[in-house]
Order: sequence, then structure tokens, then C-alpha cells
Amino acid sequence: MTDLLLVFRPRGLRSANRLASLTLYSAALSLGSDLLIVDLPEGMESLLRWPHASPSSVLEAAVELGWLPQSSSTLRVLEPLIEGLLNVNRDLKVEIKCYVDSSLFKEDVKLQSEVPRLLLRASIKGLSPSDLEEWLDLIHRRNELGRASLNTVTEKVAELAVKRRRPICLSGLEAWELAKRLRSSGIKVRLESVGLPYLRSPMEVMHLLASRGQLSLEELRSLIKEQLDYVKRYVMRYGDLDEAHIKWTRDKAPWLAGFSSISELVGESFF
Repeated sequence: MTDLLLVFRPRGLRSANRLASLTLYSAALSLGSDLLIVDLPEGMESLLRWPHASPSSVLEAAVELGWLPQSSSTLRVLEPLIEGLLNVNRDLKVEIKCYVDSSLFKEDVKLQSEVPRLLLRASIKGLSPSDLEEWLDLIHRRNELGRASLNTVTEKVAELAVKRRRPICLSGLEAWELAKRLRSSGIKVRLESVGLPYLRSPMEVMHLLASRGQLSLEELRSLIKEQLDYVKRYVMRYGDLDEAHIKWTRDKAPWLAGFSSISELVGESFF
């Protein structure tokens, strides 16, 4: 039976990707792994093998090849992960495989880009019944995309991991469902988190509740208002999403901020 270490983190935070890259390096070294399976668009592994590659050159090439969207925020979040993978490739000679369908990756970024428009309208006009329907439609489209992606990912990860020596896979917060599916296919999975504990943003809570069929219109209205507050008071104020999220977490759930490995990594100055 294949033994797989599944490392997961909140992938939208730059600091979580930095922690993930350190964890992947350490785990590959200590376990003697011969394969890293990473949640980047398929094909990017070829860029990681370039002689003298840098994070910026890899990301620029991925954009030019159509594997990543031309989004400065997305590229900035991925930069420390790319740097860590380049170190793994250079120092440990571990094979790296990327498993995300680039078309699904870009489609998700495209759907996410609709959120600022809806938030702006909500801040100016409030929320009408038709506005709530538009929000629900966006949430359901993203959740459908997520389900389709998870089906594809499960098959790809299982295919890549079989008969390899202690493979390691990197994923996002969908790791619990991914692990469940991989186990049902006969793979022994051990989970390891980085960047946790993590308080989901109101937008992420919307998606989670909707996926469970538990998102009422009143709950949706309340969460949209909370997301608007999150953006106005934290993201726009601090500019950096990592800092904004840590500040927000401190205000909403200070008991979590005190234990956050992300807060330790980015520095006590955020508090």
C-alpha cells in the first residue's frame, strides 16, 4: 500500500505558502521521498527544472504559457512556494509533479474576480433579492468548479502516488475530503497542516455553508456584510492580505491569533 503524506494549508496566504515550502523540503529530506505532488497547474514542473531558474522567471513563464492568470496578487502569493520548490529540486533532486488543470485554475480566478464588483454594488446600493440571487449563483458556480476539480485531482494524485517511495502531496483546505477519497482508492494517507489554526473569511464561510446546503438567504446577507467589512476595514487598510487576515483574526478570535503559526512567521509587529 502506498503511504502518502498530505500537507495542506490555506493556499490564499503568502505566508502559508512559505510555511508549506519549508515543510515540503523538511519532509522530503527526512522521509527520503522520491516525489512531490503539488497543487500548481500541470506542466509547471518543467519550469522548475530550468537551470538557474528564479521564482520570478518561473512565474513569468507560466503566465506567458497560459498556465497562470496575469494576476499580481496570485503571483505574489505563489512566489514563496515556487522558491521552496526550486530549492527542493536543486538540493534534494526529488521529482516534482504538478496536478491542477490550468483551465480550472484560471476559471476559479476569473470567478473570484467577480466578487469585488458585487461587493462594490452592495456597499453603494445595499442588497436586493436579485443581488442575493446573483451572489448565490456565483457561489454555486465556484462550488461546482471545486467539485469538478476535486474529482480530477483525486484521480491524478492517486495515479501519480502509486508505487512511489513515500510521496508527498500539497493541497488546500479541501485536504480532508481529498484524503477520504484517496483512502477509498487504497492509499494510506497521513495529514499534516501548516498555517493553522486558520479562521475562514466570511466569503469562505459562504462557500462552505452552501456546499453543505446550509446557506439561508439571511445568512448570506449577513456574511456579505461581514465580507464587506473585512475588505473595507482590513484588506484595504493594510494592503497586504496576510497582515489584513491576521489583524482580522485577532479582532474576531484573539484566542486563535495567539496560537497561529502564520502570525509567528510573519512577525509580532502585526499585533
